[in-house]
Amino acid sequence: MKTFRYEGYGIPDEDFIRGSAPMTKEEVRSLTMSKLHPGKDEVALDIGAGTGSISVELAYCCRKVYAAEMKPVALELLETNRERFGRDNMEILSGAAPDSLASIGEPLDILFLGGTGGNLRQIMDWAEDRLKPGGKMAANFITMENAVDFLRLLREYDYQEIDVTQVQIAKGRGIGKLTMLMGQNPVFIISARRRDHGEI
Repeated sequence: MKTFRYEGYGIPDEDFIRGSAPMTKEEVRSLTMSKLHPGKDEVALDIGAGTGSISVELAYCCRKVYAAEMKPVALELLETNRERFGRDNMEILSGAAPDSLASIGEPLDILFLGGTGGNLRQIMDWAEDRLKPGGKMAANFITMENAVDFLRLLREYDYQEIDVTQVQIAKGRGIGKLTMLMGQNPVFIISARRRDHGEI
């Protein structure tokens, strides 16, 4: 199998093995990563990791990445992409969050939500003990209802620096000698920082 090596984020979509699992597209991924500002000594968790596109990019930037996924097809793709990109610092967790996260014994600097399986509040409760004060959280949504639910919970749990961005990407496709733009689904990118209670 050909392996790939990158520095930082911005991996082309076509370099991932995708199968039938959902994948955060390249441009949305790059914007999401820019909101998370991953650091080389940080520990990150990607819940609902799908093909692992966010997990892999985080693993290029962070010391350790946990990738949690409950769907068997996606778990196979996660393992394939971890090997494809040589990310030995990426640990795959199988099952629905937060129950599947019990083995994480270290505090997190970054928490990304790619999918929650309907357990958003339970995950937020779990993060109260695991995400460091000042830690970063972000999530992507394609529905307004889920985006609104997340915003309400961020405020309820007293997160700070809440940022909401909605993007719609169009990609060019060749039609003979011409180029046609094909629109992708609009995506909400919502990020925030957990309050450090030492702050004034």
